[in-house]
Amino acid sequence: MRKIPMQERLFIIKNNTHYLNVKNYIKAKPMANNYIFLTIGKFKGYQNFIETIKNDHELELFGIIFTNKSSRFKDYWKLMKNVSYIKKHASKHKHFDEIIFTNYKFFLHHSIINHFNFNKIVLLSDGAGIIVMANYRKNHNSLPLHLIPLGRNKFLRERILKIKPIERLHFYTQIKLDIAEWDSQEIFKFETSKIGAVNSKKVYFVGSPMVELGFIDLNTKIKYLEQIFSYYKEHEVYYFPHRRESNKYLECYSFMQIMPESTIPFEKRMELKSELPGTIISFVSSVIINLAPIYPNIKFLYFPLSNLDLKPDEDFRKKYGVMIEGFESLNNANFSKFPREK
Repeated sequence: MRKIPMQERLFIIKNNTHYLNVKNYIKAKPMANNYIFLTIGKFKGYQNFIETIKNDHELELFGIIFTNKSSRFKDYWKLMKNVSYIKKHASKHKHFDEIIFTNYKFFLHHSIINHFNFNKIVLLSDGAGIIVMANYRKNHNSLPLHLIPLGRNKFLRERILKIKPIERLHFYTQIKLDIAEWDSQEIFKFETSKIGAVNSKKVYFVGSPMVELGFIDLNTKIKYLEQIFSYYKEHEVYYFPHRRESNKYLECYSFMQIMPESTIPFEKRMELKSELPGTIISFVSSVIINLAPIYPNIKFLYFPLSNLDLKPDEDFRKKYGVMIEGFESLNNANFSKFPREK
C-alpha cells in the first residue's frame, strides 16, 4: 500500500504572540512538515526569539527577513535584496499545501506567499485585528496600493514583488467572524487553563501604545486609567506596558503598579503565574480576546473609547468602530464592557 506523504505547511510570522498561535495550530491539526519564515524587527529579545524557533523540534526555520526601517534609498535597496532572498528559498521548495500567515496588511507577507505554489492560504488570528480584516475582505481582496512600496507601478508590484489579490482566504479564528461570501472560516478553541488560584482583589490592565500612535492624547489616557483605578480602589491594580509604549508616558500612570517590560508575551506570562488576577482590562489589546476562553474564572473587560476623545484619524476611527462591534458580538460569559463614565 502506497504511503501517503505528509502535508507541507509554511507559517509566516512577525512576533512571539504569532508563535504561540502557530503552536496552537500545529497541536490542533494532523501531523505535517512545518516550516516557518520570520519577518521580524530587531525588538528587545529578538535573538532569544530566533533561538526558540531554532530549538523547536516541531518547526524548521525556513528563512528570516529583518524589517527595520531605514532611509528611503536603503529601504528600496533592501527590498530588492529581500525579494532575491525569497526567490532563492522559493527555488528550493516550490509548493506548500498550506501557507499560514499572520499580518494581512503587510506587503512582504503577500510577496512571500505568491513566490510559492499552494493549495490553501490561511490567515491565523492574532486577536482583535482579525475582526477588522474580515470586514475589509468583504469589499477588497487585495492590498491597498499605498501599503506596497511603489505600489502604483504594476510591473514592480505584480512581476517583481508578485503581489496579487487573494481570491479565497481561510480565517483560522477563535471568534465567529462576519466574512465575505468567497472566504471561509474555522473557529478553534484554546485549551482551558488548569490553574485554579484566582485573587479577586488583583486587577491587570494590559497597555497599548494609543498615545504613541496618536489615537488619543496623554491626558485622555490618564483620565481613563484614573477611572479604572478609582473603580477598583480596594484592589491591587497592575499596569502591563506594551513594548512600544514610551517610558516618559508610563511615569504618568504610576498611580498603578507599573510592571517591568518583558520579552515574554503576556499570554505566556499568565501561564507562568501560580496566582491569577480576578480581572483583566484593556482598551484594544488582543490579549483579552485570546485569553477569555482559556481562563473562565477571570473577568475580561474592554474599556470603550469615546468618539469625542479620538484624534481625527479616520482610518483608525473606522477600524476601531468595526473592532468594537466585534467585541460586542462576543458571547463569552466572562467577557464584557467596562462601565465607563460618560
